[in-house]
Amino acid sequence: MNFVKQNGELYHDTHAWAAKRDFRPIEVDGGPPQDHLQPAAGTPSPRAQSPASIARPANRENRAADDADSGSGIIGSVYATLSDPVLDSILIVDDDEGVTETFAQMLRLQGYVVRTALTAETGLLEAAESQPGAIILDLCMPCLDGLGFLRRLRQAEASRATPVAIVTADYPLDDEISAELHALGAELRFKPLWLEDLVDLARDLLKVTH
Repeated sequence: MNFVKQNGELYHDTHAWAAKRDFRPIEVDGGPPQDHLQPAAGTPSPRAQSPASIARPANRENRAADDADSGSGIIGSVYATLSDPVLDSILIVDDDEGVTETFAQMLRLQGYVVRTALTAETGLLEAAESQPGAIILDLCMPCLDGLGFLRRLRQAEASRATPVAIVTADYPLDDEISAELHALGAELRFKPLWLEDLVDLARDLLKVTH
């Protein structure tokens, strides 16, 4: 008699172990049962419990992939093709690399496409090239500060209406500067920004472009 050892227990054959585990043998082309085992109906598959299926960010690309996997076929493909990364993208401009990378990581975990720049000049080039859906901008930066960035950004037709949030640790802010920021269409936020604050800010900014 052949014995099979599974999980520290002995069974006289694979079918005895399968019966206890609620598994059933696979029948191929009407032939006799094979040695391979597959879950019986109603038994959760290991794939259904994979971490990737539990922790995927709820963004457009993943929704399109889920539609395709569920049999939507052409509809899922069209949805993925129509997904507009420009509207879902955010540009972060801050000379503090730690802040920039932290903000970027937090937003990427929420499913956003994030680009970064460590200087205002680089940020202007990035904004012209990628046309982001929104910009989160530090106010105090060397050489060209956030206000100078915003003035030059608004001179370009393509970015004249791009939603911008100015983030600063300077509180209270000079009334004249605050008035000009609002006149240039920028929202004002004060550091520190916690995760919920940042996500809410990104969502509010992108509402304007959707």
